[in-house]
Amino acid sequence: MHTFTSLAPDPSGAIDALAALGLTFGPRRRVVRMLLDTFDGRLRAHGYRLEVRQCEGSDELLLCGSDGSLEHLATAVVPRMANDIPSGPMGDRVRDIAAERALLPLMRMESMWRTGSVTEAGGPSELLALHDDVHIAGSAPFPAPRWLIELQRQDGHGDLAGEVGTDLERCGMLRVRGDSLTVLARAAGISLDGFDGSPTIALDKRLGAAAGFRAVLSHLADGIVATWEGARDDVDAEFLHDLRVGLRRTRSVLAQAEKVLPASVIDDARHRIGDLAAITGPARDLDAYVAEWESYIEPLAATARRALSPVREELERQRRAAHADLATGLRSPQAMTLIASWRTWLSADGGPWTGAESWSDKRLGTVVERRISRAQATLIERARRIDDSGGDEAVHDVRKAAKNVRYLLECFGGVLHDKPRHRLVRRLKAFQDNLGEHQDAVVHLAWLNEVRPIFAAASTLRAIDQLSADLDARRRAARAEFAERFAAFDSPATRRALRSALHGVH
Repeated sequence: MHTFTSLAPDPSGAIDALAALGLTFGPRRRVVRMLLDTFDGRLRAHGYRLEVRQCEGSDELLLCGSDGSLEHLATAVVPRMANDIPSGPMGDRVRDIAAERALLPLMRMESMWRTGSVTEAGGPSELLALHDDVHIAGSAPFPAPRWLIELQRQDGHGDLAGEVGTDLERCGMLRVRGDSLTVLARAAGISLDGFDGSPTIALDKRLGAAAGFRAVLSHLADGIVATWEGARDDVDAEFLHDLRVGLRRTRSVLAQAEKVLPASVIDDARHRIGDLAAITGPARDLDAYVAEWESYIEPLAATARRALSPVREELERQRRAAHADLATGLRSPQAMTLIASWRTWLSADGGPWTGAESWSDKRLGTVVERRISRAQATLIERARRIDDSGGDEAVHDVRKAAKNVRYLLECFGGVLHDKPRHRLVRRLKAFQDNLGEHQDAVVHLAWLNEVRPIFAAASTLRAIDQLSADLDARRRAARAEFAERFAAFDSPATRRALRSALHGVH
């Protein structure tokens, strides 16, 4: 798909030139086009553009591929989630890509719209769309083209599209990259790429440690702010997950900032950010339970699944209540002041960042190498102490130690060697998956035991007992697999990957 723009005050010259090729234009109609994508830009990353097009009372959903493919679907509402799109080629494709993320309106374009078509043996075929009187809703004034033409790819019409494009260029129009929505977004300064939540940023190992920690913490703070409103408003479950991980990463980095940043700052920030992280816990645990519910009840008989419907309703009720509490907490003056003051401190120049502590001016690479090595040693030591008698809390402590190592590898990845770091993270993730399965079963089993007294129906109580037994079996299976997973991680291959990732960093 190609777009052409011009500084000419009106498109009449181009229309006359195109008429010579046999194109005729339909009447001008007001059209509204809304571009949808996930917060992290998943559709765009996969080469797709999802658009809601409203014209004269007719609403249509369009999915355009980078290969020129175009799918149409009549719609009565703007889809909020991929599941809102009916099953079929378009809905299935969007669900595969967007998964659990909400479809957010990135931009809204209004224009007068005329379609140009050419009549051949097969009948008239739309070839291009001409936009004029273009507006981007909610955007500040910007130097947008007064009109533009979007040229569609037409199969079965020889080189007609190429001829039209050539003729437009002869008329003085400029061919630009992308479709009309992309062109206008670029002109308006609207990013369509989506938020990149990666904690890894470019770092120089020769940088002073305090400055390096500051850069990492500032980047994490930006991510926390970016996901704050989505978590507060419960847009989709991933916003809260990302916010919670951002807070945990921040605490992990602060825990490794000993002798790099002022002790008073570290202690205060860890405490206050810990309090903030604590209010995200209940809602996130219930989000995870809702996400796993169908897989939990799938092995049960149909009668047991039906009997668990009141439990599912209670789970949803508690999830909504937990999100309401979270929203209140995130809207509170204390929370808003905390994140604002933290970002202010992170942006301060000089002062506490230089010379405040004995390691503040040491090379960042030296500090990172020591702290990651120490965190890995702590993880190995704790995991090796786990035996068959080790309780759930001991396993959870290992899980927290594993997260700490992974957060450091990700947050300070800019000074590490990429390939061995990625190998190490993959090996760590395989171990973490086992620890996560165990902890989910523990938490979700505890919730079932907690809510069991609420219900009186014998069928529901029997179904709860069956589900509890299944969850406990999952917990025991994960626990039995712990030794095997840890042995695979506590191996020469892992030690080689760690040495290679840290080689020469100090």
